[in-house]
Amino acid sequence: MAGSVWRQAGALGAAGLLAILAYAALRGDFAHATFNGGTFGAAAVGRLIFAHDALAAEAVAALVLAALAGATAAWRVRERERDRSR
Repeated sequence: MAGSVWRQAGALGAAGLLAILAYAALRGDFAHATFNGGTFGAAAVGRLIFAHDALAAEAVAALVLAALAGATAAWRVRERERDRSR
């Protein structure tokens, strides 16, 4: 019961953070980037992000890394509990 409450709180927190990041990316005046045509691939997106928002890109990368580490830790705990119940 308490675990599901914390999961819901975490999900709401993640949704709120995503909304804040989306708002900052779409409405912020910190970056004025334009796309002048040409090839638009992963390299072009990377250049665009790192040219204007290197700090924001690093923050998103740290957030993704923390999320992956948390997911891995939760998976390992669940597997240990499953092995103990056998």
